[in-house]
Amino acid sequence: MAEEDQPQFARPGGSPSSGATAADGDLPAASSSSTPSPSAPGRDAASAAGPTTTSETSVTPSVLAVVVTHDPGPDLEATLTSLAEQDYPRLAVLVVDAASSEDPTPRIKAVLPDATIVRRDDDRGFGAAANVVLEEGPRAALYLFCHDDIALREDAVSRLVEEVLRSNAAVVGPKMVDWDD
Repeated sequence: MAEEDQPQFARPGGSPSSGATAADGDLPAASSSSTPSPSAPGRDAASAAGPTTTSETSVTPSVLAVVVTHDPGPDLEATLTSLAEQDYPRLAVLVVDAASSEDPTPRIKAVLPDATIVRRDDDRGFGAAANVVLEEGPRAALYLFCHDDIALREDAVSRLVEEVLRSNAAVVGPKMVDWDD
């Protein structure tokens, strides 16, 4: 995949963040709008479960974005908005809060009302929080693990899924760029 064709995430200051991994299962969908369009996140659990086939007979696997947060800063809403604006049709969001001192649920629900939220009583780090998806999260064909201070280009999830399907990869990752690039 050429560098300019790679899906991109951004973080303030340009420090590296997340990637996507593959697994099996199904999930409910999340949406930022009350009237989801056919090509935007926001379908019910029945339509999000398992791969679907379009008229071109291409597979559209379900994707669960797992956003890990702990005392999130001001970039949380930008992260959630970038997930809400993805062009990928079968995307749901799970936010795992690792013992934040203030409950981020109102901030999350204001941007992604259909997001699943799991609050943990302990902060054992990003990996332990991300692993919550194995015990408590909905199942999906693919998982996208994110921190709470990244922003995805609107086609990032679609392009990551395309690469997974094209190369039969188990793990893919985006190109990291500075927040304003």
